[in-house]
Amino acid sequence: MFRLITGIAGHSGFGSASTAEQVTQGIDATNLTLLITGGASGIGFETARVLALRNAHVIIAARNMEAANEAKQLILKDNKTARLDVLKLDLASLKSVKTFADNFIALNLPLNILINNAGVMFCPYQLSEDGIEMQFATNHLGHFYLTNLLLDKMKETAKSTGIQGRIINLTSVAHLHTYDEGIQFDKINEETSYSDKKAYGQSKLANILHANELSRRLLAEGANITVNSVHPGLITTNLYRHSSILIKSLKYLTYILWKNVPQGAATTCYVALHPSLKGVSGKYFVDCNEFKSSSFARDEDLAKRLWDFSNKNAPNVLQALIIVYLPQAQSYNRVRGARDNNGSKNRWNHDIHFASSEKLSSKKKNSPLEYPVVTSNTLLYDMPANSGQNDATASVESESTSMWRRRAAEAPVRTAFGKLS
Repeated sequence: MFRLITGIAGHSGFGSASTAEQVTQGIDATNLTLLITGGASGIGFETARVLALRNAHVIIAARNMEAANEAKQLILKDNKTARLDVLKLDLASLKSVKTFADNFIALNLPLNILINNAGVMFCPYQLSEDGIEMQFATNHLGHFYLTNLLLDKMKETAKSTGIQGRIINLTSVAHLHTYDEGIQFDKINEETSYSDKKAYGQSKLANILHANELSRRLLAEGANITVNSVHPGLITTNLYRHSSILIKSLKYLTYILWKNVPQGAATTCYVALHPSLKGVSGKYFVDCNEFKSSSFARDEDLAKRLWDFSNKNAPNVLQALIIVYLPQAQSYNRVRGARDNNGSKNRWNHDIHFASSEKLSSKKKNSPLEYPVVTSNTLLYDMPANSGQNDATASVESESTSMWRRRAAEAPVRTAFGKLS
């Protein structure tokens, strides 16, 4: 608290009073391409501006394209050589996340740094278009899905350039104030127990857990990418537009603890660019210094559980659980595919498979059958353990495949959160 109030520098040489320009002074990012979500306003804009000032190629991902283009022009006004692009992204829509990732990959650009910056705060209870509580959907699940979709591009870039990739999740000290169990896995969408403050804390806890688990997995894989979390500090931005009068009043009473926007963007820029953090991963930073997060945030079992939960509830290049209700389930048909990275289950990656209720003797007709989804046209599916099938070798006629796709489109599809399509 003393350092926060006084701005005295920590071990890194920087502190709460440091600005984004100060912590990146002398760093040349000419060879780097980075993507920042929510880069059209607030600390996201300042982060984009400063990283462009350091010669990085900056892609601003934003929901409001008008605001994003205005932000681009503001940066170019003072930095005419800035390399900037803007792409539309609505993190509350998994469809939008997939479209964004496809559009970015189509640009055939490298990707060295991913900054998961965008977020919403203290929202009244509402669901996203995918039927997910809005703060969890926007702050965590959208970024989780986006990161997974871009991860291969980042690995490819790190390998081809020899430059270590960096992923930064913006979190908050609010991760300390969450639900009693940390993450309400069984009640993510429950309205009766909803608390806008605790739901926000839950989403910010998820940001840290996601970063820690991804860091662990990439390290085990030997990938040349680090993943860290940052708390930018208390900053006056439009993120507080949903705050109550009490919170806004407290802000004025505690003004000495609040940062301006250049100070608020400092920790993100420090973790994104500073050479001293090469190889540093799975850490939590506050005021440009490593800091101890909550016991929930350091819980490896909780991080693994959240990873599995998120993987099952967002379309993913590996898997995402959906439940398809088929009043009249069809007999087995399968399409040529390939095993996913799980290895432990007989999942196949291509088109659609339906299992009959007769074949699945343990299931009754009209009961839910589980299928993971990859894209709107492609499903992963579970083969029964006793089916005797090995790697996929059979294929289905195109006419039959079209029929299965049509039947899938007609069937009610639900995630653990609610209706997906």
